[in-house]
Amino acid sequence: MQKVFLNTLAISETDVRNAIKKSTHGFVQEDRRGRHPPPNKTAEAIKESIRNHIDMIPKHESHYSRNRTKRLYLGSHLNIEKLYALYVEFCAEKNIPKENVAKAWLYRHIFKNEYNLGFNPPANDTCDDCDGFVIKTKNTTDVIDKNAIKAEHDKHLQESHLRYSLKGFDKVDAIESHGSKKMLTVDLQKCLPTPYLTNSQSFYLRKLWTFNFTILDSVAKESWCFMWDETVAGRGGNEMASGLVKFFEQLEDVRLEEVTIWSDNCAGQTKNISVMMAYLWILSNQNIKIINHKYLLKGHTHMEVDVIHSIIEREKKKIQEFPIVTPWDWQQFIKSCSKNAKISVVNMETDSFKELSLPMCSTIIVLHIGSDRGFVSDSALVFECKGTGDYHESMNANTF
Repeated sequence: MQKVFLNTLAISETDVRNAIKKSTHGFVQEDRRGRHPPPNKTAEAIKESIRNHIDMIPKHESHYSRNRTKRLYLGSHLNIEKLYALYVEFCAEKNIPKENVAKAWLYRHIFKNEYNLGFNPPANDTCDDCDGFVIKTKNTTDVIDKNAIKAEHDKHLQESHLRYSLKGFDKVDAIESHGSKKMLTVDLQKCLPTPYLTNSQSFYLRKLWTFNFTILDSVAKESWCFMWDETVAGRGGNEMASGLVKFFEQLEDVRLEEVTIWSDNCAGQTKNISVMMAYLWILSNQNIKIINHKYLLKGHTHMEVDVIHSIIEREKKKIQEFPIVTPWDWQQFIKSCSKNAKISVVNMETDSFKELSLPMCSTIIVLHIGSDRGFVSDSALVFECKGTGDYHESMNANTF
């Protein structure tokens, strides 16, 4: 019977003896295994010191993708190894004993698993559509569906190539006009942190952002950097429009009759009512008769003005020779980059920014009727000196 009992319950005699031995009132004592903390468990205070350090470091949003990602970014000059070295310094300053300083692997683990942070922001002009087509193709097994996705992707790429071609035609047209036409490319550089220092204490300071709205004459190869900081103004459509007005105010070429401007498709900066009002204001106060504003396809927005920003970013790597403490220092630094390009820096004061809104213009804008996308087109806007604005929904050679 004893063996039958043990075999039925799949237990040994030792289990039975231990149960009887631990039973004092007819009930077996509660199992106490696993109640003791593991001797190698990391103390919560050590983890908290890591979190406190990471929380101290200034972070910023992506320039172009902030509407579709919650990820924040640290300075591109940082990495996890540098952060850990700063953390060790941080612990020393706080007189934290060495045995309570986290190891590098734990710092990395918490950084990657508890925070949505990165060091290098994504390219400003990544194409959601192209990424979507690639994902759809990988996840589709049906041949007919794959062909349909490929055809749609090809159409999307053809549209981007067409816009690049038209930009090239506009450049040639401006060259052959002998001064009566200009072709400009415009863009806002990613925010410049101020101060921009290499000492460890500067990493924990809240940065003042300096803005650089750049306009490049693609024919004359001259560029203008309109600069201000966030204590002066923001970086929305009204600020970009004010930069455009400031640019046209300094033009003195009486031969100029038509200007074509190319930009990316960022609605908050160059595709809004403030920019439209700026063009109508310019036409009413200048000899220019026509302003065309054309937009590259979102995600395919490489322009000549990007070369100026690349020069500035490249020179930033040598910043040790030129410490940046104030926004004025950024202006002097960018002027020093002009040995590689024709760059003029324009300081934007508070009174440089105009309130470009509907009430300031008494003109009438002529709109297409029945458009399901509204006035602000993805393709092009056309403004004429007679006080009208028009737009095109498709970008093709016959349109212009």
